[in-house]
Amino acid sequence: MPLIFLRKKLEKKAAELGADCAFFIRNQPTLARGTGNIFSPVNISLTGLWIMIVVPPIHLSTPEAYQNIVPKPPAEKLEEIIKTPVEKWPESLNNDFEANAFSRYPKLAEIKSKLYKNEALYAAMSGSGSAVFGIFNNKPEITWEEENRVWFGEINDFGVNYS
Repeated sequence: MPLIFLRKKLEKKAAELGADCAFFIRNQPTLARGTGNIFSPVNISLTGLWIMIVVPPIHLSTPEAYQNIVPKPPAEKLEEIIKTPVEKWPESLNNDFEANAFSRYPKLAEIKSKLYKNEALYAAMSGSGSAVFGIFNNKPEITWEEENRVWFGEINDFGVNYS
């Protein structure tokens, strides 16, 4: 069975779990549109950088997040923004879900702020939440409250080597 066929089959099965789950079948930079199910490859490398993902014990309902979002048209296309150096992303790469989520759950804003205070090049809430991630030049050495689940690792050509 050709690998492309297998990947498409896995993506279809993953989409049954959640609209955007199929995204995680691909282990490459990908731009997702629609409900997270329409993919376009992206030519970007974050190799050598570090990522930290912090998941607090906060549940954000996806339907509620979409109901309360106020999307703002971007000044630049996402495809163009991600071609710039990561340290430029905070100027123009925004997650419209953050405004409502941060006002309802200030802890999420605190996590993002803490990532930046610890030298994140870029930090944002992931999708509709509640995970918050930061991208770093070096291995992040940040202490978090025990209630948070935290993963970090170095990005390489094959994904992330999690610590």
